[in-house]
Amino acid sequence: MMEKQRFSFIIPVLNGEKYIRQCLESILLEMDRTCDEIIVVDNGSSDSTIMIVNEYPNVKILQLPTITIAAMRNAGVKSAVGDCFAFIDSDCTISPGWRQSALDVFKDDMVGATGSHYEIPDNSNWIVKAWSSNRNKSKTIVKWINTCNLVIRRSVFERIGGFNDKLTTDEDYDIGLRICESGFLMIEDPLIKIVHYKNPDSISKFYRRERWYATSMLSTIGRKRFDRPLVMTLLFMVLLLAFAISIPISCYDLKYLFVSIVLMIGLLAATVLNRAIKYHNIHYFFQLGYLFVIYYSARTVTILEEVIRKIGIISPVSRK
Repeated sequence: MMEKQRFSFIIPVLNGEKYIRQCLESILLEMDRTCDEIIVVDNGSSDSTIMIVNEYPNVKILQLPTITIAAMRNAGVKSAVGDCFAFIDSDCTISPGWRQSALDVFKDDMVGATGSHYEIPDNSNWIVKAWSSNRNKSKTIVKWINTCNLVIRRSVFERIGGFNDKLTTDEDYDIGLRICESGFLMIEDPLIKIVHYKNPDSISKFYRRERWYATSMLSTIGRKRFDRPLVMTLLFMVLLLAFAISIPISCYDLKYLFVSIVLMIGLLAATVLNRAIKYHNIHYFFQLGYLFVIYYSARTVTILEEVIRKIGIISPVSRK
């Protein structure tokens, strides 16, 4: 019976003293204490995170520094006894009804994983509101769900071999595709609600985060999968190069400069329109256009840096 399903809440954390307490409290209020468990996997925190977690005697804690976040989640699973693995980020809180909503989705045996895109605090600024506007408003079949709020059946997780712990980022996208390729459904349900608190609220923070997220982007090449963000970033790079070339040519003929600008604007407009149509949300059209310039620029810089690093000109630099 689905009511007897056990949930293992797995929380990776690194220097999460600001939010870890409210994260744990929200889970404790929602979990079934007769069968569920909480496992915190610490990545080498130097603040008071460990001290705070130790205040909760029934919370398991694993201390595993200097490993990838995918490896942290896999390590949590190895210590888990649950039938479903709930991956929750330490800067999130889960909302009332979360557990029952997840159980309701799992009543369909074809569903291998569920969860939802995060909500944001009411006092968030325009950057956070615009970038976080990609939420489905009803149950939707998707190909991936962010690991800040992802629940996977144990049987499915074990069948696909868990997270790819060699990936620095994009482990959520990778495992989502493998779940779907194994014949299971991923269902995003907004009733499985969490609130995510630590969001980049300035352009510089947003740029740094997108550079970090892009570090695993090149690993998708050659996987027989269509990676839209990578393809669009490469197209952005081509148009950026065309724009740069057209500048000196414009001294003789302005049409090349004009065409390159129109194509660049067209790419950004198509990106935003695709998102607006997909999520039925046009409210942040111009703000998203600006943010996607930053998004593609950050990923362009990361790709170029990675290519240069691979040929041995520079050494790798952590951006976390």
